[in-house]
Amino acid sequence: MRFYAKNSINKRYGVNLKFKQFLEAGKVISVFGVNGEVVISPMCDSPETLVNLKTLYLNKGETPVSVIGGFVRKTNAVLKIAGINTVEIAHTYIGKIFYLDRNDIKLPVGTYFHADLLGIEVCDIDSAEVYGEITEITSNGAHDIYHVKSKKGKISLIPAVAEFVKFTDIEARKILIKTVEGLIEADED
Repeated sequence: MRFYAKNSINKRYGVNLKFKQFLEAGKVISVFGVNGEVVISPMCDSPETLVNLKTLYLNKGETPVSVIGGFVRKTNAVLKIAGINTVEIAHTYIGKIFYLDRNDIKLPVGTYFHADLLGIEVCDIDSAEVYGEITEITSNGAHDIYHVKSKKGKISLIPAVAEFVKFTDIEARKILIKTVEGLIEADED
């Protein structure tokens, strides 16, 4: 499966996909040390992702900042950001969200940014029945869980594993799944 970048146009379905260029990467939760390092709780796959980036962004991607260095501490990233040189300056960043540019991340084949999956339609691979759309993605530690909301508001939790998720087409905005009894919440009147 191919990953489609920003402004990919799908002629077959007539869809003009405008993916968000800048994605939430993490939130500053505290300071570390006396030289202005910030502790960031990741909103991406791992704190290692943040530590390996050379540039992050503030203001939803409008303001680039250079990452001078960093390390992983427990489940967070501790980063030294250019221009944040004191504890006092670092304190002003607590609560701020850092963003990453999707072009700085090389996704493995068959993986997608969560932001690109939100709102995508989920259908049965055999019957083509539409179960709803993904409204949230969480993790249980082993894999992601897709929260699929039906038209009547019922939420079904679909493990994002090959046993259930059979095909993902970002362009067509569709995921095909194989269900088992009890996986999908029935829409009852």
